[in-house]
Amino acid sequence: MRIPEQVLGDLWEGKTRGGDGQVFEIDLLADEPVTMSFMADRLRTPAPGMHGGEPGATGHVLLDGVPIDPRETVVAAPRSRLTLETPGGGGFALFAATGSR
Repeated sequence: MRIPEQVLGDLWEGKTRGGDGQVFEIDLLADEPVTMSFMADRLRTPAPGMHGGEPGATGHVLLDGVPIDPRETVVAAPRSRLTLETPGGGGFALFAATGSR
């Protein structure tokens, strides 16, 4: 396997950034209120990076654009939009720990 020199430079410097996560938008098509709760992690503390890599992004849960605590029971109005912004993983600087390429 060959790693491009540009990537090696980033890895060597420990500048491998963490992930951004993904965004899911869910339109609630119900005609009546929807009660929901679920467990979510990494909303306040990001996933740490390893060997000089940067931490990932924290996650967010929004109901109609307003942040909510997903661990609390929430009643969403009909036709609401639930947005899940998943947390990103921590970055990994492959060569920073060993000091060699």
